[in-house]
Amino acid sequence: MWPQRASGGSLGAFWGVLLVMPLLAGSPVWAAPSGPGSSPSRPTGERRKSPARKNTARKRRRPALEIQGNKILTSAALRRAIGPLPARLDEAVARVALAKALSHCRSQGYRWARGWVVAGAGSKSAPRYRLVIDEGYIDRLAFVGANTLRILMLRVEVYLPKKIFHAPTMKRILRRLRKKYRLKRAFVRRRDIGPEMRAADGSRAPRRELRLYFVSRQLEGWGLGVSLSSTYGVVPRISYSERDTFFD
Repeated sequence: MWPQRASGGSLGAFWGVLLVMPLLAGSPVWAAPSGPGSSPSRPTGERRKSPARKNTARKRRRPALEIQGNKILTSAALRRAIGPLPARLDEAVARVALAKALSHCRSQGYRWARGWVVAGAGSKSAPRYRLVIDEGYIDRLAFVGANTLRILMLRVEVYLPKKIFHAPTMKRILRRLRKKYRLKRAFVRRRDIGPEMRAADGSRAPRRELRLYFVSRQLEGWGLGVSLSSTYGVVPRISYSERDTFFD
């Protein structure tokens, strides 16, 4: 009897283990590890916390030489014209960079470009500098040789993007005006006017006026007429007249 009871108990324990094992295997706490040496998985629904990642990306450093004030040419184009800079930047290097930037502006047709070097906030060992570029801003337009009506018409036709003087653009405008109004000559001059403005580096700089000069063609002709004289009576008269085509 005892062996049978023992055998039945063993058989019952065996079946009990078989029934319990699937439950234990599906338990979120005691789930089997996914691989050797891995820790038990966490309960279902609990988000596994990843270790905090250190922000290894370095902060983007501002360039030691900044470019400001340019309205037409991009800063990237000016940097390419300047070229690589030495590791240590001082005022002399900044002024050389300014000369290269202005040379590039003038080569692109902005012949009245000017600029300034401004020392900015930075450490004593590596101070920051700013290049302030004026590509040729025009404060005022003046038309010489045209009447009031013509001036109103010319102000519409003479358009410079962002009021920056660009020699090739101005050349095309003058060529069109000469042809349209049958002008003999049309040219421009720059004139410094006041009051002076305070530049970026604290110095004084003149404002600029673009003066457009127009020389019109003259229609010439001879005329015949008579005049009355108390001494000679009726006197024939020959006259020569000129008519300005730009003011018609």
